[in-house]
Amino acid sequence: MLSQEQISTFCLVEIEKLLNKKGKSLSDFKGLSHPALEEIKHLDNILIREQLIYDAHELKRQHDEWKSSLNQQQLEVYESVIHHVTNYEGSVFFVYGHGGAGKTYLYCTIAAKLRSEGKTVLNVASSGKYFNNPLNYQFHCPKVDL
Repeated sequence: MLSQEQISTFCLVEIEKLLNKKGKSLSDFKGLSHPALEEIKHLDNILIREQLIYDAHELKRQHDEWKSSLNQQQLEVYESVIHHVTNYEGSVFFVYGHGGAGKTYLYCTIAAKLRSEGKTVLNVASSGKYFNNPLNYQFHCPKVDL
């Protein structure tokens, strides 16, 4: 989640851009704040910036709903991934299965859990149609009605 200072800085940057189009600047107006760019300089990476805009409460709700419908195999993978992340144990997981087996659903459930806790999650695919540029693809977890 963005801090109040980061939100204010983003707003001030946008105001500055608008003023610049008219040949003005925030510095032309006495008493106005200026952007605290150090608050947002790490947010110029779009992947990181996207990770900070989630609604943690909604993700927690979705996670709880989705986790309750995982099958036994999915739950075993889920528990292992969460254990490794929680305990800062590096690991690589290869999840495979035929189309419709629930791989994306599992990824989305794991991502919702971790993002609801403020962790950064970048799900990527390394095969199929995304093979040529896997870092440009993030799983978009659909709202699932079971």
